[in-house]
Amino acid sequence: MTSSPNSKTRTGPRSDAFRLLWRQAAHEPAFAAFSHNFRKTVGEYAERLIALDGRVIEPQMMRWCAAALAAHLLEGMSAWLDDGDPSLDDKYIVLQVCGLFAMIDAWGDPHPPEWMTPETTTAP
Repeated sequence: MTSSPNSKTRTGPRSDAFRLLWRQAAHEPAFAAFSHNFRKTVGEYAERLIALDGRVIEPQMMRWCAAALAAHLLEGMSAWLDDGDPSLDDKYIVLQVCGLFAMIDAWGDPHPPEWMTPETTTAP
């Protein structure tokens, strides 16, 4: 994997393939089924990651939580490939992992900010 001369964007077959799979494949009929299965598998992995952390998530919210966690991870990776400084890869990994577990922690024991009104935090 290399960086292009005038930017921090990574180029090369692996980073390009990852971007193509995550960002474009779902929109291409020839790859839509593969993309769907990839996203489903990543979502299932995210559900297991949430369960391993020991947090109890309401069952009706688990599918969304898993999809959101997977999207955060994969879009975060894409953004890092696009704009991250390769010399800071180790710091990116730490921040990405911390962000994932912070999301899981918040879902298991939500503490909305004070500016949110009770109407926005309770279901009808």
